[in-house]
Order: sequence, then structure tokens, then C-alpha cells
Amino acid sequence: MATSAATYQSAIELLAKKYGFEVADAKKVLAAKSLLPKKLLVEAKSKPADSPFASKAAAEYAATNSVEIKGLKGTSVKGKLTVKDLKSSQDTTSKQLVSPAAAKYARDLGIDLSSIQKDGKILLADVKALEDDSDSEDEPSFKLTTGAARLVEQYEIVDEDLEAIKGTGKGGAIKVADLAALIKELKAYESDSSDSAA
Repeated sequence: MATSAATYQSAIELLAKKYGFEVADAKKVLAAKSLLPKKLLVEAKSKPADSPFASKAAAEYAATNSVEIKGLKGTSVKGKLTVKDLKSSQDTTSKQLVSPAAAKYARDLGIDLSSIQKDGKILLADVKALEDDSDSEDEPSFKLTTGAARLVEQYEIVDEDLEAIKGTGKGGAIKVADLAALIKELKAYESDSSDSAA
């Protein structure tokens, strides 16, 4: 049973609509696989492409970066699109410019770059400043010497207990000697707890 060109045409239109293709693109794919009747094959070859004239590099850039090239006017000879044209046409609000060093640093530390509000390019210093801000929110307002930090970890001293201690070290840092009274209380509490449990 022979199928008419009109039937093929309507089938192509339905498939193109279902899968989100342009009819001309669907015809080109079918023509490449020799699945079109001769009448439709001639029509597919003779119809000009919908996309503007672009350099090979610009076409590859558009494909890999999901840039829509329809309706764009190129700045090169005879309106030819270049990669520079495509980059300038991209919406800068959806894609922030980031230096490679800043991108790597943020990726390594798990920092979300969308939280940085900046008009220009995001630099490594911007990411480090964001990290410093988040660290200062997480860290307590007191400083510990190395020895005091070990004791805090060993005795599992909580921040609320440390807040009551006035540090006598450089810059108000809490020293081992500053923790002596608190550790004595903790040891007494632990011995009372173990005596009452026995």
C-alpha cells in the first residue's frame, strides 16, 4: 500500500509537535536516514534554514551553552554571528561571571556562588570574604589557646560554659589556666554522678 506525501507530511508534523522539534529539523533527520519520500526530500533540501548564519565556533558554542540564536544579529561580515555575539547576548542575571580560581575554591568548599550579589565578575577574594562571614556566624565570640582547645574537646565543654569565662590570654583568648575552675567542677560532677550510680 502506497502512502501519500500528504500522509507523511501530517505524520512528520505530529511527531515534531510531540517531541518538540521544528518540522524542518524533523525532515532533515528523516532525510539523512533516507526515510522521506522523494517529493518531501526535495522540499526539505530546498527550504532555507531558520537559524541565522553563524560561524562554526559560534554554532558549537550555542549548542553546548544552550544559547538561542534565532533572532540574533551578528556583528561580523554580512551579519554573521560570532562567539562574542553569543556571549554578549546571554542573560547576565542568569549566569554570573566567575573567575576560574573563585569557581574552584567555592566548589572545593561547597560554597554556593549564587549567594554573592555583585555586578561584576566574582573573584577569589569575594568567595573568601563570604567564607569569612559564614565562619564568623558559626564560631563563638571567644578565642581559645591550643591547650585550652584540647581541654574543651577532651571534656566536651559546651559554648554556654565557655561564655562565662573571661579569657586572660592575648586578645582575650581563653587559656588552660582560665579553664581550671570549670574543669575542677566538671570532674567533681563526674565523680558525684559515678558515686550515685554505684
